[in-house]
Amino acid sequence: MAAFWFWVIVAVAFAIAEVMTVAFFAAFIALGALGAAIASLLGFNLLVQAIVLGIIGVAGIFVARPYLVARVHVGRPALRSGADSMVGQQAVLLEPIRGAGEPGHVKIAGELWPAVTEDGSSLPATTPVIVTALRSTVLIVRAASPLGPATGSDVPRPTGRLDGPGRHPRDAPNRRQARRHHARQRHRQRQRHHLQPGRRSEACTLQR
Repeated sequence: MAAFWFWVIVAVAFAIAEVMTVAFFAAFIALGALGAAIASLLGFNLLVQAIVLGIIGVAGIFVARPYLVARVHVGRPALRSGADSMVGQQAVLLEPIRGAGEPGHVKIAGELWPAVTEDGSSLPATTPVIVTALRSTVLIVRAASPLGPATGSDVPRPTGRLDGPGRHPRDAPNRRQARRHHARQRHRQRQRHHLQPGRRSEACTLQR
């Protein structure tokens, strides 16, 4: 009976370990210990109990565990932890980067990290940067373009015809002036067209 309780205690201990780790490893040892406890109740000796523990544990770890791990983690994105999780984050330079050999410093997650640029160029302090890679304990960064309203040369200028979709609002007065100019030209052409028969009749009268 002592062997039965021994295996029960072993099973409970490994079950608790499995709940804390969720690695699908200790669970099969717990199942094997339960099998050994049942074998002890049936009157088998300690050797048979140990064999039952080994068979259930080995079969579970090498056969069932890979299948369970694949089913649980299917479709989940790989999680990045530690320093790798900083790649892609944005920070501000606290100290300027003066070159590849003179890194500046950025603060991410409450910690100061040395940082250099991708091409070895310099950047002044307070420049917003984005972490692109991690090289040993040095962050590789590039300058991040600050978001804001586009002004000056940043504003795309329209090209092509004056009329049509996709034109800049600043060119609306020019389009209206162009339409008025074309309308005046068409009006003058129509007036000339209507005056031409009268001029011909006057010319015929003078010839007579």
